[in-house]
Amino acid sequence: MTVDFGKTKLKIGFSFFLVAALMLLLADGKIAIMCFLSSMAHEAGHLLPMFAFSQKVRLISFGAFGVRIEREGESLQSYKRGAVVALGGVAVNFLICAVSLCVSVVNKKTDAAVFFFVNFFIAALNLMPAKSLDAWNALYCILMTRRDEEKTLKILSRVSLFAVVLFGGFCVVYSFLFGFNVSLAAVFVYLIFLEFK
Repeated sequence: MTVDFGKTKLKIGFSFFLVAALMLLLADGKIAIMCFLSSMAHEAGHLLPMFAFSQKVRLISFGAFGVRIEREGESLQSYKRGAVVALGGVAVNFLICAVSLCVSVVNKKTDAAVFFFVNFFIAALNLMPAKSLDAWNALYCILMTRRDEEKTLKILSRVSLFAVVLFGGFCVVYSFLFGFNVSLAAVFVYLIFLEFK
């Protein structure tokens, strides 16, 4: 399903609804909703600086692996602004973490503590320098201010592969210590998919 908002297209794929339905079936409903809200807040964290910098959004796509935002080809403006946009989602998740932690400590609310961990996980995942994640995009912008694209991509491909292998090792150790975790396995498959996309 695709809807046009002026020059911006909003695309929602069937795979998004399928994954959302599986989350609601396999996970606690409240946690699934928290994950959805935290993910939407994360994407808003990318969109807000884009709008502030008057960058044009070409496509917002909802798929099996989350939300993808594509800007118009020439609307990056500068690599510094690109890095700010790349890290905007993580900044929002950490802001929610801070508020959730305060609410959890003051009111002893379990839901606030869970919301903290959901947002912390999303932020931590996106701070991995694996291909196409926020930290990777920010590093790309930072390196492009000093190097050409060929050298930048060569450096980032090595960093990304190392990060994915390291995360895979963490998943194996976690499985031995605490048992197999479906969420971690799904994230690892997602990272492999991004690596060879």
